[in-house]
Formats: sequence, structure tokens, C-alpha cells
Amino acid sequence: MESTSNLLVRIKNKVSEKFGGWLLEALLGIIGTALLGWLVLARHWLFAEWACITKPWCEVSGWSLGVLIADATVTTCAAILLGSLWYRMRRRVRRKVAEPTTRERVTPQFHDIEVEDKRLNLRWYIRRPPHEWLHWRNINRTISPDAVQQVLDGPFHSVRTCNAPLPERLLTGLINEVTRTSPLLGEECSNCGQRVYQGTAGSGAKVWAVRAYALEELQRMQRNGTRLPEGQWSPPIVLENPQYWRLMVPPDAATDEQSLVLVPQDVYLEATEDATIEYKRKLRVVLRNGSNREIIVRRPTWRTDTGDIPVRPHTLGWDLESGHGWSSKRWRGTGQPEVTAQVGQVFCTWIGLTPTADEDDVRRRAVTRHLGTLVVPLTIDGQSQTQAIRL
Repeated sequence: MESTSNLLVRIKNKVSEKFGGWLLEALLGIIGTALLGWLVLARHWLFAEWACITKPWCEVSGWSLGVLIADATVTTCAAILLGSLWYRMRRRVRRKVAEPTTRERVTPQFHDIEVEDKRLNLRWYIRRPPHEWLHWRNINRTISPDAVQQVLDGPFHSVRTCNAPLPERLLTGLINEVTRTSPLLGEECSNCGQRVYQGTAGSGAKVWAVRAYALEELQRMQRNGTRLPEGQWSPPIVLENPQYWRLMVPPDAATDEQSLVLVPQDVYLEATEDATIEYKRKLRVVLRNGSNREIIVRRPTWRTDTGDIPVRPHTLGWDLESGHGWSSKRWRGTGQPEVTAQVGQVFCTWIGLTPTADEDDVRRRAVTRHLGTLVVPLTIDGQSQTQAIRL
């Protein structure tokens, strides 16, 4: 109703302006025509009267004087009206020239929009106006990673005095270079050293997928009523439930034993000086089946991040608990690639360390959780999953 009223007012003003212009033009036309006709008809009389005026002894009187005064008055008024019309027309032309057309109108300047992930303490920045990307579909599969990053920049570590971008680790190998595989997102902040998240797949989350899932979550929130401004400042937008939360969990999530299938029991240094043993320094990691079901654990891998304990790469396997109990530190088996663990059963694996490793260093790193990450693929209830245990 209000928009209709405003439209009627604008129409009225426009009609009034045009009618006034037409009326003034018609009036000037009539005056100009009458004046021209008068000059044509009375030119001889006017010339005679002007000749009389230029002579000092000649006087103009009677009706001739009245006609001359009236003629001078009409001419003066016509000149004023004509000048007013000319001035208004020049202003109107200048305004039209200076006024941009609809296509040339300048759109409001877009301001970056902050996006917060309160669960993982991450921050993103929307760099492009929403109308440029809200229509995208299946972003993770159909839109190039470069185009997505131009729209959504991040993630950054959203803690006070940091706000550094999370590191991205490129995958090496010919296949990864040819297929242009997504880099992995580092789990630790390269600036402050804090652990930001833990990957549920046993390694860092893929950067391209995480960024695409964050943008898809913003699209979903916009469809549900969240306002994404086009050209003015906006308060930070808080992500509600992005899909990348399935790939990334808080760094302390693994400390909740009830959520784990494999529960760490012990970690210690096993050292020997026996010349017949190749690995004289071993990091033993003891695990327990903390679920209430039988599980199958397969060959684990060890992942080392920046600042973790130096290791000697080798193939890992499983050793089983002996009859003396796991606390006796006596194990049976020769590194089996796969074992079936009953409820509560304990088993272990070992990682080869450099000859310089000592008990003090292992103990300190165990306290600060800077030994490394044990990645264990397993099967429970017929479902395959991977558990990453940060030590």
C-alpha cells in the first residue's frame, strides 16, 4: 500500500512538472508571436516614432507615448520569461547529462563478512557479494577450488593475538601432481602452535572440501533466513552445522574415552643395546578395546607433524598381550598386520625412534602430546572406520 502511494506521488510530481513546462512554453510562444506580429504591422509607425525620439526638438505624446511604454513593458517581460525558460532548460540538460543511466549506476561497495566457527575456533572471510555465488550448486564437485577461495578466504585460527591461516600441506608424488590433489589442512596452528582440530580420517582434512562445505553451509543458512548483506557492514555470521565437522573434531574430543573404540593404556620407551636388534629405541603404544563389541584392527600408520619426536620409518604391526598381563611389558607376536580384539583386550604396536631418544624426552612429549599420531583402521559391527590417536 505504501509503495503504491509513493508511486502515485511521483507520477503527480512528474505530471505537474511537465504541465508547468508546457504552459510556460505555450505562454512564451503566444507572447513571442504577438510581439512579432505587432512589430511587422507597426514597423513603419515605430520607425517614425524612433526617428522623432532621436531628434531633440521632437516630442512623443498622446496615445503614441502610451503605446511605446506598453511595448517596452511587454518586451521587458518577454525577455525575462525567455531568459527564465532558457536557464531552466540548461539546468535540466546538465542534470540529465550528469545523472548516470540505470546500467551505469554505481552499486554499493561490498565489505568483507566475517564467518565464525565457534566449535573449532576457526574464522572465514566472505570476499565477494552473495549474489555472485548463492546460485552455485554442488560446490565441492562443480566449482573450481580457486573460484571458491576467491569467495571464501580461510580458515584462520580464531583466537586472540593469533588469527593466522592454518597451514596447508601439499601431497607429494607424481599421481598427486598430475591429478592436482587437494592439499591437507594442518591440525596445528603454525603461528601459536596450538592444536586446532583432529582429523577423523586419520590425516588432515582436505582443504578444498572443507572450504566448499563451509560455503554450502552459508547457502543453507541463507535459505533458512540468515541475512547475507550485499553492500553494508555486517556482524559476524556463526556457522551452525557445516559438513566439514564430520571431517574435523575439536582437539580434545579424543580424551573422552566413552567416544573412543581404542583407548590408550600406556606409552613408553623400550631401549636395548643388543647388537642383533636393528631398532634399539622403540616407542611402545599400548591400546585397549574400549567398546562393548568385538573389533578387527588392521595395520596402523604413524603420522609425524612439525615438532613431534623424530622416528625411523618402518611398517607397523600388532603385538598381543602375554599371559603375564600388559603391565609386565612382555608381548607375544611378531607384528601381525591384523588382529581380532575381544572386549577389553589389550594389544600394542611400536614405532622405531632415532638412537638419541631417551626416557625424559618421551615423558615430556607424552605430557604435551607431541609424540605423534597413531592412525588405526578398524572394523566394528561390520562398519569400517579410522581412529586417529594423538599422543
